[in-house]
Amino acid sequence: MSRLNNYCVTVVEQPDPVRVLAAFGADLDTAVRGDARDELGLYSLATGYRPVVRVVEHGQWCVAVESFSFEGMREPVLRRLSAASRVVSVSLDHIPEYKMGFAELGDVIGPFQVPRRSDAGWHQLDAVADRVGVSLENWSDERRMRSAVEFAGDICGFPIDDGVVASPGTLGVILPLLPVSFAESGSVRSDIDAQIVALAESGSCEELAPAVSEQVRAMLADVGISSSELLDALAEPSGVVEDDSPVGQALRRVVAEQWLISGPPVGSRGRNVDVRSVDARVSAGLTAAALLRSGPRAAVAKMLDCRPGSEWRSQLIAGWEGVVATPKAIEAAAARLATHMSRRARSISVPGDRLPGREQAAERTRAVPYAGHRPASAAESDRSES
Repeated sequence: MSRLNNYCVTVVEQPDPVRVLAAFGADLDTAVRGDARDELGLYSLATGYRPVVRVVEHGQWCVAVESFSFEGMREPVLRRLSAASRVVSVSLDHIPEYKMGFAELGDVIGPFQVPRRSDAGWHQLDAVADRVGVSLENWSDERRMRSAVEFAGDICGFPIDDGVVASPGTLGVILPLLPVSFAESGSVRSDIDAQIVALAESGSCEELAPAVSEQVRAMLADVGISSSELLDALAEPSGVVEDDSPVGQALRRVVAEQWLISGPPVGSRGRNVDVRSVDARVSAGLTAAALLRSGPRAAVAKMLDCRPGSEWRSQLIAGWEGVVATPKAIEAAAARLATHMSRRARSISVPGDRLPGREQAAERTRAVPYAGHRPASAAESDRSES
């Protein structure tokens, strides 16, 4: 692990790698045996550049290694992995940000930033230590990530070192699980947004759902999503959608398209993706998931965040003809709009005459050669001779 600078390692009290892959949401039909080099080969347009996990068996435990993703740190994954066991995850990204997560029998603690003893988040790590009966006496604030990895090793009973992490294992391409729930409070950027939020807070789910469902189905139609199972579910949302159900699978496939944009650079040479189109499809999928998992208010919050235009907003308000906004909801929505406008007003605009001209900008940003620097033509010449 000392050679890695962007990873997530999840240690699961489960000896069967196939069960671990399934809990991650990986495609079991395409799972193969391989090492880190084989793992890189699975990132391609054919797999949608989706996350890949390598599961290494170690006695009664499995170690799941991700080199370019952090699925093992997500709450839905931690829940599934720990349904009948215990799980601990550690991750480091390029920022760098150190994180940990823990779960036992479906009860999740975190994910949380790897803390120092003086940090407010120390109580979460302390709670994990109490749960598993592992001492934090040797924890070092100066080498927090190493302490986190050692702590994970103390939980599973063996060191999580380079030998374990680099070992061959069972490889699977992940179809990421849907979020467990969605927030009901979204952006309020205009008067009509404030009106929508006030009405959404005042109406019952039964009053709100039909008009919201109609708008979500329109979002899906706009981006060419026509899954019959999904559309039928949206017609009468029940609030229960399992990840492995036909509807859950359909939503996961749509939302996973975001990896075409945000996936790792491995194998990306020649990648040709319409970013706006993909972003619109992912937004529609997440809005549908918000409605089906968390209800109409969450779907409205998602639409206000990601769906442009005023026409649908007016149609939504018209669809809530029988809903009357309460004074409390109106006041709260107005306060959120005022907060947004205040933040916007604090943005600093630079007058045009203060901006540098093109020649000045070029001069300021001109690269300064470092010692030993040679022009590109010289480097190309060297390569051609070798």
